Amino acid sequence: MTRHLALCVAAFAALSLSGCDKLKEQFDPNKEVVYGQSGLPKNCRALIAEATEGWRSGKYTPIAALDSIERNCGRNGYTWDEGR
Repeated sequence: MTRHLALCVAAFAALSLSGCDKLKEQFDPNKEVVYGQSGLPKNCRALIAEATEGWRSGKYTPIAALDSIERNCGRNGYTWDEGR
């Protein structure tokens, strides 16, 4: 009986987690690159792309690019949950 219960709990957990992945994917704000009406990056995916391209072109130093990523997409970044 205990083994059967453990299998049921494991199956339920696996099904629940697989559903969460689909839900997360549906509402992932970084699923695609998004820019605001001003043309500035509106999500972390766009900001990281811009910082990387700016560094490669010489527009930004490596430190400036990383500072921008940290400021906007870091632990307390401005672009987290933007648009939700």
